[in-house]
Amino acid sequence: MTVHIVEDDDGVRDALSELCRSVGRTVQVYPDSEAFASGAKVEPDDMVLVDIGLPGEPGTEVVRRVSKLPMPPKVIVISGLPLADIHHAMREFSNVLVMRKPLTSELLALLA
Repeated sequence: MTVHIVEDDDGVRDALSELCRSVGRTVQVYPDSEAFASGAKVEPDDMVLVDIGLPGEPGTEVVRRVSKLPMPPKVIVISGLPLADIHHAMREFSNVLVMRKPLTSELLALLA
């Protein structure tokens, strides 16, 4: 399983990458939606961690693209936005798990 991390904040991206590697996961990182769209090779058993508040194309576009795959991987949206903004952005994606920053050990349990 590869964990694809789509996060524009260098520090958060690095921390998530190290966390995933610490539990034995292969990691691919992308600073924005466009880099993910042009470079990701996503398999059904992969996981995509995506920030909503990306520069340029929002993280919801990553969710939309991935959900259209014949066998979509697990997607977890991460965000530090206020809850009202998260709910508004995710209103069409009821089956996607959303985790608020700062992330907790709950993410580690999902990776194990």
